[in-house]
Amino acid sequence: MTRSRKKIAIATNCCCKSQKKGKQAANRKFRRRARTELASGREEHVPLKSIELTDPWDLGGDGKSYYEVSELEDARLYRSIMGK
Repeated sequence: MTRSRKKIAIATNCCCKSQKKGKQAANRKFRRRARTELASGREEHVPLKSIELTDPWDLGGDGKSYYEVSELEDARLYRSIMGK
């Protein structure tokens, strides 16, 4: 897979590569809350989405950006963004 490249030049704005840890923690919190609310018999308090419990801005990274071809003319920047 060393020669595989992305087709579109999109990369995260922050130093973290992925939001995986934050998403796992948010879903764990959501499932736990739903399980406890159902077990206590309070179906009206069961959250419908995990966004009700955690803020998406608390996850790693600051979003993603699209890089124009003119910005990618530097070879090092191109390799770092387009590599998987």
